[in-house]
Amino acid sequence: MGLVLSPARDRLTAGIFHGRGDDKIASLDRAFKLTVAAAPLFETMRKAHVHDIHAAQAAGVVDEDATPALQAVEEAVAAVIAVDDFAAEELSPRRVAAGKAE
Repeated sequence: MGLVLSPARDRLTAGIFHGRGDDKIASLDRAFKLTVAAAPLFETMRKAHVHDIHAAQAAGVVDEDATPALQAVEEAVAAVIAVDDFAAEELSPRRVAAGKAE
């Protein structure tokens, strides 16, 4: 069963595969859950006009106990949005055509 964090999300995700283990769908659900749980901390930072976790801690906006939760969100989101990086010439249709001609 997927995450049930709001009635709207529950309706939108009813009946879909939510992934397992470390696949991208499960990673997305994990990032979403962590983000929702840490939303009050991020809101406090936003109101203080601080966007960096360590700067927020240094300024006393969040305490040291909040740092692991905020870092977990950053890591989970980074894992979800990470994509393979290819040079432009590797994606060029001419390279594909040249590769077939060889």
